[in-house]
Amino acid sequence: MSVYLVTIINAFMRRIFSRYCRIAILLVYFSVPTVSFGQDSHGLTCADVKNGVFYFLDHRDNDRETFTRKGGLQKESSPKKKETIFWEVNWLNDCTYTLKYQSGGENRSAGNIKFMEKHIVVIEILQVTEDYLTFRSAFDKITNKIVLADTLWIKQRQSVSGKTVNNPNADSILATRMKIEDSLDASYATLYVYRPGKFLNSMMNYNLMINDEPVCVVSNGCREVLKFHKTGSFRISAKIYGPEQVVTLDVKQGESYYIQCLCIWGIASHPALTIMNKEEGKAGFETAEKANLIHKE
Repeated sequence: MSVYLVTIINAFMRRIFSRYCRIAILLVYFSVPTVSFGQDSHGLTCADVKNGVFYFLDHRDNDRETFTRKGGLQKESSPKKKETIFWEVNWLNDCTYTLKYQSGGENRSAGNIKFMEKHIVVIEILQVTEDYLTFRSAFDKITNKIVLADTLWIKQRQSVSGKTVNNPNADSILATRMKIEDSLDASYATLYVYRPGKFLNSMMNYNLMINDEPVCVVSNGCREVLKFHKTGSFRISAKIYGPEQVVTLDVKQGESYYIQCLCIWGIASHPALTIMNKEEGKAGFETAEKANLIHKE
């Protein structure tokens, strides 16, 4: 298994899964919860969670997003991102439904909104318990590449009989898990990768490699977040034409690092990788993606 984990994520609420399609595998931190509702809790099915209030932990931002689903509408609220998004819900079968963007996403780029308008998100519920449900999701068809597999924690649900069932323990469960994530994050090192949006060479992408393993595609205006689980020296490289471009990153526990990726114009266009200081790197990362960028998905 790789010594680092590509995470991103913005619960598909950050650049629609971090540049829309490049979502990494999420860590499973927690065992099955032991707290139960204490009522109407046996033999739950997908029908018991078609309507209700659910929490989603955004592992990237340590944000608790609230999903409220009722009939054909789902509202997603994110306190950290300060945005609300409305989706049209359409059930394909008992355990599979689609989300079609309707409105919201106040802080998103025009390109991000355009992508959400063009595609639908398909979600398949895999398991339902008293406290949570697990799911997987893909764009347009559930048979397409999985972009997210994770958990929704049940705050409230409507049973098959129409009875409203509350989970008074949902908030404490989420608080515990967020506290555990905070302690785990202290042992990570985080690498922020970005490529400033530019017109020149905007259609030319390349793979970023860590210790000769591809970790993300560097496209015009992209922003990626990678997490390392071990300390030490890591070889970070990229190549288009000509010689390979390489930088070495000495990773320490709990630290954050920034790498600026460029695509230099020339007879043989080539990448340029630069390890930035935290102040410049953070500013560059936050402004890399701009509205109406020319880029190749």
